[in-house]
Amino acid sequence: MTELLKPKTAKIMAFGASLGIAACLTGCQLKPRQAQAVPANPAPVVGEVETGKSTTVATKQPSEIAIKPPEVFFIANDKTGSVKSSKIPNLTIDPVISLAQSVAKNGGEVRMGNVCTDSDLPLASFYASEPPSLPNPPPQKPTLQTAGNPLNLPKLNVEYRQQLALYQQREAAYNREVAERERANKQKMGTFISQVKELLKQPANCGATDIIGMMNRADLYLNEPDSNWKQKPRKVAILITDGLETVKANPKPIEWTSKAEVVLVSSGGEAGILKPLLTNTPFDSINAAVRYVIVDR
Repeated sequence: MTELLKPKTAKIMAFGASLGIAACLTGCQLKPRQAQAVPANPAPVVGEVETGKSTTVATKQPSEIAIKPPEVFFIANDKTGSVKSSKIPNLTIDPVISLAQSVAKNGGEVRMGNVCTDSDLPLASFYASEPPSLPNPPPQKPTLQTAGNPLNLPKLNVEYRQQLALYQQREAAYNREVAERERANKQKMGTFISQVKELLKQPANCGATDIIGMMNRADLYLNEPDSNWKQKPRKVAILITDGLETVKANPKPIEWTSKAEVVLVSSGGEAGILKPLLTNTPFDSINAAVRYVIVDR
């Protein structure tokens, strides 16, 4: 009788091996685990994405999804005759470009103007929309190990291919939006740099310092609704001046309704009427102030 069972046993074992499972003999029971279907929003994974005939490594990791809040900056550069006697640092194009590049990356806006006898003059301006959100991580291709029961693999593979197709569509749309945003930012950045160069060309020979006029203008801009952005923006006024108001004889305290952070660059530590608005001591270097605004925070 035992000899008669051997051919059948061999066939059963061969069939079981073809399914990737072990066949059971008399007295043994199979206990298949419940199949683990691929969720609609699969957990973040690091692995490979099947794309037709070839297999490519996924380049976008879940950690990239986190996007910094947009940045709204206002730069005021003193162009009055007192900057030399007060030893105010001379603003160059590079720190301004660094601030604009940070805005281009995270979204936001930067405006710049000169402090002069009349601060109601045209401003240089650069605006960048917030970057698009990355699509969810790609689905994970099911395997014998993740499927639990190999009989569920055909169904799971169908679901996987459907989810992969949707992911590839979302990724393609994301890449198109990123490329279009970069093209727009590049064009606007060129215009902004030209505007800034014209402002920097102005000699520091204004006869009076309209600090209050410039601060009122900055406050109006920085007080624009946060609802314009997907996330609450970080707002900072970067002021390169000694803060000494000379247009108004007895200036009243500045009404800073925007509550934006005020960063002052003044070599001698002089703050003038800006002192009540400061949360930090004045910076001696423009580059140090810029690092604080876009790197250290």
